[in-house]
Amino acid sequence: MAHYIATVLDDRRLELPQGALNLVRPGQEIGIDLEEAGPEPKPNERLLAALRDITELTKDLPETDGSKTDRIVREGREGAMYGCDPAE
Repeated sequence: MAHYIATVLDDRRLELPQGALNLVRPGQEIGIDLEEAGPEPKPNERLLAALRDITELTKDLPETDGSKTDRIVREGREGAMYGCDPAE
């Protein structure tokens, strides 16, 4: 089974995309499911604005290699994030 989107022409005939034409032959009966197209969803402008803000805020932050994450978290827990030297 394959899924294609057909276009309804003015005379209500269906126009199939090129890929579907290779799968059908004249006189062949095929099943179709009709799905009423709804309005295009509106973009979530608040979310997009928040993502732009986050991108702007983090653009100058250094990227860390994921392999160093455990070490960085461990150092922070040992006091480095408070300005303490863990070796003391």
